[in-house]
Amino acid sequence: MIINNTAVEFPREKCIHQLFEEQVLKSPNSIAVVYEDEQLSYSELNDRSNRLASYLHKQGSCEDQFVALFVERSIDLLVGLLAISKSGASYVPLDPIYPKARLSLIVNDAKPVIFLTQRSLQKNIPETTSKIIFIDDIIDYENEPVGNLQLGNPLCPAYILYTSGSTGIPKGVPIKQHSLVNLILSMSNLLKVTSDDILLSVTTIAFDIAEMEVYMPLLHGAKLVIASQETATDMDLLIKKFRQSDATIFQATPITYKMLLINKWEGKKDLRVVCGGEALSKELVRELLLRCKEVWNGYGPTETTIYSVVKNLANEDAVGDGYVPIGRPVANNTLYVLNEDRMPVAKGDEGELFIGGEGLSKGYLNLPEMTKERFIPNPFSEDPDDRIYKTGDLVRYMENDDLIFINRVDLQVKIRGFRIELGEIESAISGYDGISENVVIVREDTPDDKRLVAYIIKKDTITIDFSDLHHYLKSKLPDYMIPVSFVYLDKFPVTPNGKIDRKVLPIPDESNSLLLTQYVAPTSDVEIKLAMLWSEILKAGQIGVNDNFFELGGNSLSATILISRMNQNFGISLPLRLLFEKQTIAEISLEIQAKASSGEKALVQKSIFHKQISEKLFPLSSGQKRLWFIDQFEQGNRAYNLPFDYNIAGEIDPIILEKSIEILIRRHESLRTIFIAPDGLPFQKIIDLDFFKLEIVNLDGLSENEKKIEAEKYSLQNELHQFNLEKGPLYIFKLLKLSTTEWTLLFNFHHVISDGWSINVFL
Repeated sequence: MIINNTAVEFPREKCIHQLFEEQVLKSPNSIAVVYEDEQLSYSELNDRSNRLASYLHKQGSCEDQFVALFVERSIDLLVGLLAISKSGASYVPLDPIYPKARLSLIVNDAKPVIFLTQRSLQKNIPETTSKIIFIDDIIDYENEPVGNLQLGNPLCPAYILYTSGSTGIPKGVPIKQHSLVNLILSMSNLLKVTSDDILLSVTTIAFDIAEMEVYMPLLHGAKLVIASQETATDMDLLIKKFRQSDATIFQATPITYKMLLINKWEGKKDLRVVCGGEALSKELVRELLLRCKEVWNGYGPTETTIYSVVKNLANEDAVGDGYVPIGRPVANNTLYVLNEDRMPVAKGDEGELFIGGEGLSKGYLNLPEMTKERFIPNPFSEDPDDRIYKTGDLVRYMENDDLIFINRVDLQVKIRGFRIELGEIESAISGYDGISENVVIVREDTPDDKRLVAYIIKKDTITIDFSDLHHYLKSKLPDYMIPVSFVYLDKFPVTPNGKIDRKVLPIPDESNSLLLTQYVAPTSDVEIKLAMLWSEILKAGQIGVNDNFFELGGNSLSATILISRMNQNFGISLPLRLLFEKQTIAEISLEIQAKASSGEKALVQKSIFHKQISEKLFPLSSGQKRLWFIDQFEQGNRAYNLPFDYNIAGEIDPIILEKSIEILIRRHESLRTIFIAPDGLPFQKIIDLDFFKLEIVNLDGLSENEKKIEAEKYSLQNELHQFNLEKGPLYIFKLLKLSTTEWTLLFNFHHVISDGWSINVFL
């Protein structure tokens, strides 16, 4: 079977950043990107990325060069992506959560000319000969020109994404600029993206579907809202972000949608959702169709540019059990479903999927033999240089020309949307002293709950410390590649022809799994109830109070389920993040007992306007509790500060401005709020204002260059200010006089006092 009637014209002569620059001319003042309380218009984003691009180009970033991008989720991440592309180079996205060992493998293979990162990640930078540039050192490139650089080759890679490798080494996949342009424009056309759309982005940049999240809105004048790392992994916060952002487009892996539904996400009637990264079950689609305007299924290996096959799903696609169809090819891609003789299969039959067309990569970086093995000559083309990619995926070719994913032909799997070579995990495990042989498989003993399980044969007379093994693997592999269970065997079962029989490897249980810690039985009622919940959710037997939830096989989905069940069973309200901070029954039971003894629940149910005026103490909102809790771990944390620089043109009277601010502070109690915790339970306390003094700094007598330097210094001090939630005040104001008609008002306050409306008071 050949599906090849997909030809559509597109601007193959342009790079992705050049299409963005064209959109900037159409909508310069429209909001392009929002992150937390920061936003940039299209022209501001373009100017900022052009300045950085010019600086990078002077430092060696150019065509045929790679630039590593090691930046947290933020507007800086987007600026970095655009700047690297504008400089003519290709970016290598690196996830800050990767262990140094994996980062080193990628950097040593790609050999980027520049390593672009942030000061906050300085300790995590692997050893490299690349020139290290900090994107947040804006002073280095703030004076660079803002004009477009006119650089970029559509035949050169836009990015090089590293996927899991069977040899134990990640393999780089370069994706050409014109391939990315084709995919973004194809998906934009299918989703009918307009300037009215808002896309909420939650995907790590090291996962290729993130490229679609970033570029699709920016080519159409739409708004990109970047969720923080905390929001992207906390379903309560993510649901709140949906409401705040008013998103119309959202993309995620099936596991994320499952977690949202578990947390009672209501969806949105005008929301178009895209599911990618894993096979999509009919049951999940039925739930999504009830809550959203459109549900799209996307399929595609990294080697063929994000999505090669898509389908807009309808109710009839979700009838029964199993997986929904993956659909038909996107524009300018061709699909081939072939049998073992590499001949097309008939409709209704199964075969391996091969993919060709505009999305196809040229092959793997520095791996010519593997490239030759997976990127084979197209037997249906007269062009001897035409190639198709051997996906290793078994699909069924349906009567209506749709494709349905069946399974993997080889041992490559997908977990939480990440493609994994089991051989890479086996290679890492084999490096641990004391292990003779090992086999890693994916088990799905519970529907829709895929888990990596390692089966090991240890060397004679050697005792394996599971805790040490787990720690060793965390230094070699990202979290999603670490097995959740390790099963000890004397020998592996084999098939009649002598191969390991993976189908009969035993289910992990307390009789065969390696124990992380010495078993300590639960004793209190709370510990016993928790152990029963853990055992039920983790499908495990005997669980001790010191066993670690995640090292026993817990993941984000099971954590969400557990928190929900604990809150129901104990009649409390624990946040999901607690399970990531307190990972044993012993720790969590103390938290539950503390809540029960504090009577916090009853206090929270009181109205914020409950008449406690004599004490001026009030309970915290749920958002304030979260921010107070974060502050307890790192007092003075600036992540939730809201610094502003307001330039004022014209004559002003500082005394009148000072009095105006004082009236605002006296009128709005939230601005006179501090947070105290008698007996460990936090309350808001409203304090009286004796007087307010506006600090005024006179820079009028300085030269223009000196003014700029001093103003930047005070602006940086404003940004770096650390608040003490217990002492207050939780705001600062400073007025810079540049001349009689030029002023800058610097102010900053902690988001814990804003609750979404204090910002509006000031603006």
